[in-house]
Order: sequence, then structure tokens, then C-alpha cells
Amino acid sequence: MYISAKMITMGIESSCDETSVAVLRDGRTLSSLTHSQAEHAVYGGVVPEVASRAHLERIDGLAKAAMEHSPARSLWESASPWGCTPPTAYR
Repeated sequence: MYISAKMITMGIESSCDETSVAVLRDGRTLSSLTHSQAEHAVYGGVVPEVASRAHLERIDGLAKAAMEHSPARSLWESASPWGCTPPTAYR
């Protein structure tokens, strides 16, 4: 499969008790992965400190897996990363 290098985007979401990563090309989803945190069940609700640590533990693996599951994975070697601080993970 040929993948153009027009606009490939990785979106990362890390709010509350889910961490998600998606790879898109020109607005079409190539891969999308989500990890839902079960760690909070024992507390009866989301604990911010537990959530932020779980985001940090999962986000790298999810990003790598999203790239590996994307047909555009060969283009990531020449990608230029940029972004902003995730709201929960780095407080």
C-alpha cells in the first residue's frame, strides 16, 4: 500500500482515566488505540495522582503501537514532533 506524506498527524489524549493515541492521514484514521485505567475501581472514583502516573506509564507504548499498526509507519522516521503539555500527565 502506498501512503502519501501529505499530512500525517498523531493525536494524543490523556484526560481523566483514559489514554488514547491516534494516527491520521489527511483526516482519515489509520490507527487508534485507547487504554482505560482500571486502577481507580478500588477507590470508587478517579484519583488524579494515580491517573497521571498511569498516563505516563502507558503513553509511550501506546504511541509506538499506534505507529506500528499504521500503514504510514515508515514515514515516522522523518517526522518532526511538536505539541503541548498534556493536561493531566505533567501536573
